[in-house]
Amino acid sequence: MYNIQLVKQIFAIGILATLVGACTKGYSPDSEPEAKQDVEVAFSAKANFSVTYTRAGEQTYNGVIGAVNVLDKWEFAPSEVTFDGLVGNAATAQSVQTNPESVVMPTGSYTFVSCAVSGDGSVAIDDAQVTLTGGEQTADNDVVWCKTPATVVKMASGEPYAVSFDYAHTFSAVRFELNAEGKNPDQLMAETSLQGVSNLKLATNGVMDIKSGVITPSQDVLGADGDIDWKTNYLVLPGQSQAGQLAITYRGTEYKGTLPAKNFVAGQRTVVSITLNTATLTFAATVREWEVVEEKVTLE
Repeated sequence: MYNIQLVKQIFAIGILATLVGACTKGYSPDSEPEAKQDVEVAFSAKANFSVTYTRAGEQTYNGVIGAVNVLDKWEFAPSEVTFDGLVGNAATAQSVQTNPESVVMPTGSYTFVSCAVSGDGSVAIDDAQVTLTGGEQTADNDVVWCKTPATVVKMASGEPYAVSFDYAHTFSAVRFELNAEGKNPDQLMAETSLQGVSNLKLATNGVMDIKSGVITPSQDVLGADGDIDWKTNYLVLPGQSQAGQLAITYRGTEYKGTLPAKNFVAGQRTVVSITLNTATLTFAATVREWEVVEEKVTLE
């Protein structure tokens, strides 16, 4: 009987580096059918970004790839296969093919998972967990993730078996903007402060399980410890918020109101537009794909 060993081979672009060693993660060689064969697996990827999502210039994502077999065990863990090259273009919001490293693995059914962080950020891996750091959006805290079930088969052409990833954002986002009737908004915002948002329970940090994509939030809450900056994108974890109180102070007068409970969805940006007039505040929460569903609330 054919003695099957999983020999992992990692390919940098155009360069073959062979890691030789027996690997029996998740399967028993003696129990595998003779038809089981080692197959090279090549990956391609795109980022599922909206056409209205903007960034300054092109954005490169550094990430990891892992595979889980039918026994729910790592065939190879994310710490073993890394890539650098997933690029999202801000002008077109399209992405180009990336060239992550390839591996050689036995034919069979797997779930391929991957996670990537933008800019110079890195994916901090603790077994199958990635720490998510939100709050004010920077070039290095945008995180994308995907999961792709696939059955690896021997290719008749001799070409590698192809696995494609379609990445999507793990965070939701929110920003607050101030408008005014007959006033310059930017000038008004310069002399108006937005106090902390209470009771919304919008967590900014957490931990994501790479295998499942499930996120466990921390206790860090948007606006809980201070003011919120106008026109700033804040990354928050997806989930249902509670009804929360917003307060702004303009020329010594405090205005308060309640933003209704809302479902914050990964990959969406909620723009809370506050209109200041003589006696009241008017709130309109607009959901955009990383920009339109509108919700309008009048507050006094």
